[in-house]
Amino acid sequence: MRLTELNEIPDGFLDIDAINLHEILPGPTLIHLSGRRQEPLFVSILLHGNEDTGLKAIQSVLRSYHERELPRALSLFVGHVAAARHGLWRLDDQPDYTRVWPGG
Repeated sequence: MRLTELNEIPDGFLDIDAINLHEILPGPTLIHLSGRRQEPLFVSILLHGNEDTGLKAIQSVLRSYHERELPRALSLFVGHVAAARHGLWRLDDQPDYTRVWPGG
């Protein structure tokens, strides 16, 4: 599984639900967005495919900044896109993203 990196929000991201996210993201994705302050804030969502609250929250925040510069750069990690498609925590062949971080 490869990580996709983007420098902009893909079309449709702000309105799609987690189950259909695979239609616009091929898998785990890191999205870098610029802001007035260059030091990025790192946000991770969908570490578990069946927990979509973070997706809904970040969509709301990003919609509120539509056509305005973010106050701070943002690096957004979107985790288990494939598991979200099936409403599952993770697929059997996927790592558990809560346990793969160094020092954990």
